[in-house]
Amino acid sequence: MPIIKSVTVYVGNDLCRLGGTVIGIGIVYFSWLVFYDCFNFSGKGNSNWYLLDRCFLSFLIFGFYGGLAWNFHHQIQSLLFHYWWLVIGFYLLMYAWTRYIFISAHHLTDLLDDTYYRPSMAIYALAVIILIYLICIVQKVYRMQRCLKIIHYLAFYAYRAFLANVFWDRILWYTGGMRLTLKATPYLTVFITWLLTWLLSYLSVYLCHQLWLSLVKR
Repeated sequence: MPIIKSVTVYVGNDLCRLGGTVIGIGIVYFSWLVFYDCFNFSGKGNSNWYLLDRCFLSFLIFGFYGGLAWNFHHQIQSLLFHYWWLVIGFYLLMYAWTRYIFISAHHLTDLLDDTYYRPSMAIYALAVIILIYLICIVQKVYRMQRCLKIIHYLAFYAYRAFLANVFWDRILWYTGGMRLTLKATPYLTVFITWLLTWLLSYLSVYLCHQLWLSLVKR
């Protein structure tokens, strides 16, 4: 975080520095993804280095680009508002691309044989972020106080729920999800598993947090 802060302060509102920084960070980040995909995910390091995706390099581009975007948020909002159709088109293109890669290389139920640390998925994630940003601009979500309170409330537990979702996903998958997927409609089972995982993840971290608060008060 201190490095991200230093870089955003250095760039300021200078467009030349912005361009050089964006390109430099992009090269470092996508080089890391290519290395991870070739060596770790598809190579010999698969069984030994499978936790390497938790390295800070795997999230580098989102932190830096988010900080830099704030420096130019007025210009970005104006640009997205006028060229909204390009944003939607870019998202749909990235969705079709990543879906094609997944379907052509994997079976629907073979989720362990896939990773979101790939150049295609990184670009898709950026497309989703830009699309959400556009929706916020169009709907003027910043003025919707009730909606913001809900978003902030969920965001408070989001990272903890992200860690808990692996725990609940494995439980649901091996206690019936996998069996139902093979016997029933795969898409419906996957959706139900995803929904239950989401609900149980948030519920568990909320209860743990409330338990912690009650112990601290004592």
